[in-house]
Amino acid sequence: MHKEKAVVVTSDELTRIMEDSMAKSRNNYYVNMQEIVRELNVRGIDVGESFLRFCEDATAYHYFGFRTLRYLNELASSGELSETQAERLLAIAEKEPYGIYNDAECLGCIYHLGHRRIYKDVLLKFAERQFKEKKCREWRWNAFIALGQLLKPGTVLQLSKEFLQEIAREAEKEHDERRRNQLIFLAGRLWENQKLY
Repeated sequence: MHKEKAVVVTSDELTRIMEDSMAKSRNNYYVNMQEIVRELNVRGIDVGESFLRFCEDATAYHYFGFRTLRYLNELASSGELSETQAERLLAIAEKEPYGIYNDAECLGCIYHLGHRRIYKDVLLKFAERQFKEKKCREWRWNAFIALGQLLKPGTVLQLSKEFLQEIAREAEKEHDERRRNQLIFLAGRLWENQKLY
C-alpha cells in the first residue's frame, strides 16, 4: 500500500533546500512547501521519510521543523504514511522540541491521523501508551482525544473491560472541570461502543 522510495535527503540538505526557498521568497519568513515537495518528487525523493528523519533529528525549536511536521500531518490526512511512519509522527509530535513548546502539535497529529481508518491501531496503541507511561504533561488529554478519534460511525473498538475501567477512573481524575465533563462523556461513549459487538 505504501511504497517506500529508496532515496531520502539528509537533514542538512533539506535545511539548505528550505533556506533557498526562503531566500527566493519576497517574505523572508516564508517557505514554499509545495515547491519543495514538487522538487523532491521530481528527484525521486521519499518526501514523507525525509521529513520524518528531519523532524526526528531536531534538537531545538526550529521553524523548518514545524513546517515539515505540519506537512507530515497533511500526508497523514490523505493516508500517505505507513503505520510505522504514523507512529513515528506521533512520537515526534510529543517529544522535544515540538511537544514541549506547543501541545497543539501533538493534537494536530492525532486529528490528522484520525481522518483515516487505516491509522486506527496506531491511535489505539498511542492512547494505551499514554495511559501506561503518563509522561507527557497533557498525556490524559492526548489519550482521550486519540480514543475519541476512533469513535467513527461503523468503527467498533474491542477494548478490555480493565482498560475501559481505567479510562473511566482517569476521566474522573481530571482537574479541569470542563475537561473532566468531556472526558467522562467520552468514557461513556467508549462503553457504549463495546455493546456493539
